[in-house]
Amino acid sequence: MKIRMTEAQDRKTIPITGMDCPSCIVNIEKELKKLKGVKEAQGNYIMEKVVVTYDPNEIDVPAIEKKIEHLGCRISYKRYPSMKERIRSWMKHGK
Repeated sequence: MKIRMTEAQDRKTIPITGMDCPSCIVNIEKELKKLKGVKEAQGNYIMEKVVVTYDPNEIDVPAIEKKIEHLGCRISYKRYPSMKERIRSWMKHGK
């Protein structure tokens, strides 16, 4: 009798904003699939989301989100500082 070890897999739907055109989602899929631990990435430009299947022993959701943000998009459920907040922070720390 053979016992087959299966990989751990989780699935996360990540809502995305900031995509300018349908090729953006293709680029996101391609770049996410390059990450170690990401098994599949299927995006939908119209629905503004990507569904990522990944091995939680190799990669975590924050690393996946960071890659999406590095590509110039934002994660819908995250709060980002407004322009006013960024300027205020820059002025405070820039002096």
